[in-house]
Amino acid sequence: MPDPQATDSRGERWRKLFEERAAYVSEVKALAPEARELLAKGHSQEEVATIISERRRGISAKYRDLTHEPWRSLLAQRNAHRYDGDVLGPSVAYLRSRGYSWGQIIEAAAKPGGAEIVSALVNDIRQS
Repeated sequence: MPDPQATDSRGERWRKLFEERAAYVSEVKALAPEARELLAKGHSQEEVATIISERRRGISAKYRDLTHEPWRSLLAQRNAHRYDGDVLGPSVAYLRSRGYSWGQIIEAAAKPGGAEIVSALVNDIRQS
């Protein structure tokens, strides 16, 4: 018979993972209407891209800090590998160097990524 504490612990980890992921996705998606509002107020696309990208990086930092090991390291490794050593994900400078327009940067900042990492985390929980 499985140890009830181990099951509870795994259940708690599942709950926490999905609650944090849902909150992260919600905060990231909320950047799109914020960007539209800034543009409507007359800010340039460059200004909005910079503001929204920095807010996105702040969201990434917030949830990275909430994430327990070894998952935190997994996320950092994924981002560092993809984004020239940047553990928070792509910066404005990185995206501009890859040919992104200001509008594309705004759009990218409001799209949650990392689905493959969530799959890895789920597999890790299943195996524990």
